[in-house]
Amino acid sequence: MGKKSKKQKGRPKAKSPKDKGTIRLHLEAISALKIIQSHDAVNKNVSQPVPRRDGGFVIRFQMEVELPSRARRKGISGTGVRSQEPVLMYFKSTYPFLAPRIMLRPDFNRSLPHLNPSFSFENDDYVCPCVFDGNLDDLLH
Repeated sequence: MGKKSKKQKGRPKAKSPKDKGTIRLHLEAISALKIIQSHDAVNKNVSQPVPRRDGGFVIRFQMEVELPSRARRKGISGTGVRSQEPVLMYFKSTYPFLAPRIMLRPDFNRSLPHLNPSFSFENDDYVCPCVFDGNLDDLLH
């Protein structure tokens, strides 16, 4: 008979970012997912939180947009806004102490009002909408 292996006590050690092992999901990811899923304008096909090597996570979803009556049948407005807009929310490792980044598709019409400068993420320049007149971090506290 072989030797019995000793069980490790406590939590297993986290792998360093240099390791090719599993990346742990942020502790607040499921809570953020539930908040997004509860919004009336969010399509029910919300992605599961995807952990990132920087300690943050990403959630992607489709947001229903009220279009003018003339554009509803086509599903897209004259300015290129779609009835279902893809949204990417990037939560840094500092969430919930700092607000997530809200990003619209890279080809979103940048000539529309209430858009902030673009944000480079995953090799694309996403469009960041202005959703609050002030610092988003202030909304979390």
